This record gives sequence, structure tokens and C-alpha cells, in this order.
Amino acid sequence: IDAERAVVEVATRVENDSIAIRTAGLRTEVRDAAGNVVAADKSPVSVLPGEPAIARQRLYVSGPALWGPDSPALYTASVTLTGARGEADAETVAFGIRSLRLDPERGLRINGQTVKLRGACVHHDNGVLGAATFPRAEERRVQLLKDAGFNAIRMSHHPMSRAMLDACDRLGVLVMDEAFDMWTSAKSD
Repeated sequence: IDAERAVVEVATRVENDSIAIRTAGLRTEVRDAAGNVVAADKSPVSVLPGEPAIARQRLYVSGPALWGPDSPALYTASVTLTGARGEADAETVAFGIRSLRLDPERGLRINGQTVKLRGACVHHDNGVLGAATFPRAEERRVQLLKDAGFNAIRMSHHPMSRAMLDACDRLGVLVMDEAFDMWTSAKSD
């Protein structure tokens, strides 16, 4: 990543459930927040029967808008797989372009700027809504934390919901997503 361009590497897993070798077309488009295509690539991918293949593409985004806690710029990557009968599959994911560095002298740096973590520990439930995940409730919770001055969330004792992670991406909140809360010692014998 530099001011002129960023290299976006896309790895797409393609599976062939037929009994013959298949070759398909793989098209990837990267779009900015306004929906403009800022990078695209097309390549063939051949997959052995019953075997997965990983297709890797490098796309170049000119003048990238960088993701950070104060400016959470997001892009989308749309991947389309086409075969003899047209579109076979498609997927779109959101992502941010940023650089991360961690060292004992300057601490955590995002895009070259030192970032002090101001975090909260968040449990999975949403009060009276219970343990179910509602995207709007997750976004509201992240927005309230952001408005209160937090820039980081530690999700306690379990992985975060996809809706919560998406809200953190959109609103510029860093995440420590843990699977469980005891690493080197147990709570009981």
C-alpha cells in the first residue's frame, strides 16, 4: 500500500463436484463505496474432479481510500464464476485496505498512525432481545460504543456474530475476537 496504489490479493476457492475436469471463467471486480469499479481481473481456473482449487488474483487499486477507526473506508470484491451454461456462482465480500504495524517503540500503527486502543468487553447478548443476533441491534450497540469514545471491542468468551463484525467494519471499530477466555489456566480442576 502506498498513496498511489494498493495491491489487493483475492483467493477464491473453487470446488468441482462433477466427474470430469472443468474449466471456468473467474471474474473479480473491486468497487469503491460509491459502487464504481476501481479494479477488475478475469482468469480461467481448471479444477480436477472432486478436488478444490484456489485461484489467486492480484488487483491494483489506484489512490486507495484507507480503512481506519476514524475513516472506515470499505470496498467490495465481487467474484463471479462462469461455466458453459453461464453464471455458476457468485459471492461479494466487503473489505478495507489498511496497513498494520506493531512494535515496542510506537505500539500499534494503522496506516502509519499510532492508535491507542480504547476498548470495551462485550458479551453476546443484547439485553431484553436475548442471545439472538439482529443486525440492526448489533449496529446500534457498536454505534453507541463508538459515540462514547471507544475504538475497540473485545468479544468475550466466544466468536462474534457476522452482523457484529460487519458493523465494526462499517463503523471503524477494531476487534479482538476470541474463541474462549482461558488460555493457559483453567477456571476449575
